[in-house]
Amino acid sequence: MKKGFTLVELLAVIVILGVLTLITFPIIDGTIKNSKEKALASTIKSIEDAAYNYSTKNDIGYQTYYKKITLDELAKSGLLDNEIINPVTNNKMNGCVLYKWVEEYKQYEFKYDEECNNTVPDSISFAEDSWETIHTIVEMGLASDFYNVGDTKEVAIDGYTNGSESTFTVRIANMSTPAECSNEGFSQTACGFVVEFVDIIATIAINSSESNANGWPASEMYSFVNNTIYNSLPTELKNIIINTYSVSGHGSSDSYNFTSTDKLYLFSTKEVWGKDGESNTISGDSAEYETRQLDYYKNKETTTDNYSGAIKNYQDEAYIWWLRTAQSSDFRNFYCVDSLGSWALGYPYYTYGLAPSFRIG
Repeated sequence: MKKGFTLVELLAVIVILGVLTLITFPIIDGTIKNSKEKALASTIKSIEDAAYNYSTKNDIGYQTYYKKITLDELAKSGLLDNEIINPVTNNKMNGCVLYKWVEEYKQYEFKYDEECNNTVPDSISFAEDSWETIHTIVEMGLASDFYNVGDTKEVAIDGYTNGSESTFTVRIANMSTPAECSNEGFSQTACGFVVEFVDIIATIAINSSESNANGWPASEMYSFVNNTIYNSLPTELKNIIINTYSVSGHGSSDSYNFTSTDKLYLFSTKEVWGKDGESNTISGDSAEYETRQLDYYKNKETTTDNYSGAIKNYQDEAYIWWLRTAQSSDFRNFYCVDSLGSWALGYPYYTYGLAPSFRIG
């Protein structure tokens, strides 16, 4: 009589097969995965080799920051197939090969990056780059590789015109960040990437009252600049303007310098004329030691004796423009720049020029 398997025997076989599956599946799965990863590494090596060959055919420059060659560019050059399949995902591979010159080894470094991260956007000039491109370049610490102090760009301010023109010119006023910028209590208004309006955008009083009490942060102009003017700027520019810690000199009604966090701000006496010696000293600025001269005015060798570099125009004529500094020995005056570029004083209710600045970072 022929006997079959008992239930216990069948269960034992199933258990044994299950154990064998648990043991062998990871090995098989790992082997497949390892094989696919090796195939992907080989594919990436082929992409990087294509980028190397591309570099021998094109002058791509010895920059020390990463730039990119897209896979589409490599395909158009005939160095890569139009469609490279990822052996792991079976999807088409996109992205870039990042490259830079490594001086230590006297050769290029190439690496594939699916997301094209850490690359510098294509730049034309400060005048033509978008604000987003400028922001990215500044954030990466590469501003001096692409731009120069004094470079200009056109900006529209909603509701304001420059004579018959619908735009105003801004320029790079500063790009350096010396060690003193890290000192506690030091004003950030002349540190980093500072942009100023080349000319006057409007005429306005600092205060309607005859007083410099509470200084720049409490002035009517401060509110106007950081609200009305700021909100009239293009959105893409507002998105990249950073808060700036500002230190401003006080008048005789107050005993301490004022601090504020600004989007837009005015310059101080030191930031325009510097302080290279007694002949260039403006003793009425109580905050002169809490800031530095801007790169633009320093390059122009602007001082209280050599001041033509500080001239700004309004409607094509040289005009007086306000600074944020109160005169320390007086309860009324604020400093300003006269039509020749020299320092002057004005009561806060005088209608003088407004030429704000801001920082990008």
